[in-house]
Amino acid sequence: MAVRGTKHGSFGTTVRGPAHSQVSPDSYWKKVNTDILELFSRPRDIDFKSHPTFSKNYRLCGDDEGAIRRLFTTDLLNFYEQHPGLCTEVAGNKLLYYYSARHIDSADIQNFLKEAFRLLELIFSPQGDCNSRTTNTTPSDRS
Repeated sequence: MAVRGTKHGSFGTTVRGPAHSQVSPDSYWKKVNTDILELFSRPRDIDFKSHPTFSKNYRLCGDDEGAIRRLFTTDLLNFYEQHPGLCTEVAGNKLLYYYSARHIDSADIQNFLKEAFRLLELIFSPQGDCNSRTTNTTPSDRS
């Protein structure tokens, strides 16, 4: 049995750090449209010079760039690079984890959940506490 549409899971968590953020795959047309919208005060794409593959393939934006940069450790950035098409959104204390434009077979649900819980481990590891750790990036990462 296959579930059509978006492969997704939602987790209610206590997310410390940025109140709102979004990570989604980048595409040329989406980037063109969002670059135009950024001119009208939409949060800009946050890139990491230390991870050009992540920056090329994903659009990361949110309301607190400093907190987001502290949250996105090398391990977390590597996780996204290893999971093409992964989307996450944080709103308040909720984390939404999904792959857009894919389907998941019932046999794959366990692996999907393992991935999601691994992401949570990376976010909530001691290094993942964006209120207490120092960033692994420098202001020169901003592009």
